[in-house]
Amino acid sequence: MKNIITITSNQFEGNSIATVNARELHAYLESKQDFSTWIKARISKYSFVEDVDFVCSTNLGSKEGRGGHNAIDYHISLDMAKELSMVENNEKGREARRYFIECERKAKTGGFEIPETKAEALRLAADLTDEVERLKPLANAATDLLAIGTVSTENQLCGVRDLAKEMDVNERKLVGFGLDRRFWYRRASSTGRTGKLMPYRDYETREGGKGWFRVIEDQEGMHPHMQITPKGRMALKMAWDVSHHSVK
Repeated sequence: MKNIITITSNQFEGNSIATVNARELHAYLESKQDFSTWIKARISKYSFVEDVDFVCSTNLGSKEGRGGHNAIDYHISLDMAKELSMVENNEKGREARRYFIECERKAKTGGFEIPETKAEALRLAADLTDEVERLKPLANAATDLLAIGTVSTENQLCGVRDLAKEMDVNERKLVGFGLDRRFWYRRASSTGRTGKLMPYRDYETREGGKGWFRVIEDQEGMHPHMQITPKGRMALKMAWDVSHHSVK
């Protein structure tokens, strides 16, 4: 379905309602009247009510009238838009009304086009099957993460190399993935060697942290190094899957 008129949402007495900018509808209907005269006459003639059928806002970027006052935008409900389209009594009006009806139908069906032929039904079934297969790794990772919860014991910790082997991915790519997304960083090294990976505080097992990593130190409190918790392992798998299985 071609998007011929933009549909947004506005607040009507605390409720979010799908709306159309009446200026855009007026332009599409190719009315011969100027917009201000047209919309005020329609509101009066058909007894539309502010905050029920439409809401107004000041368009600071536009001026109208001899005094150069800021223009008023009318954000109208789809019901009002359908009625205005119908009473225009021309082909453009009929097209707009059909368009709004189709938009409402799609909203009720969750955005899916209801197939009308066998070929369309088969195509939709194939698309949905592909989508289920695409989401399986994410669902499995989410299930594992929920099962593990926040448990984190010493013998369940692992390093990045171990996780890369477990995920069957290149270790360097996994390291780069975590650096790019700021899960961890490389600690500066005084010896000139490549610095050790260390987690950002937001992901550590400390108060306010996500609990993905633990920083392990030796008995003298020296040479800290990063270990990944079970929760972090599953979260990293999920993040990797989301990144590499996203819809193109």
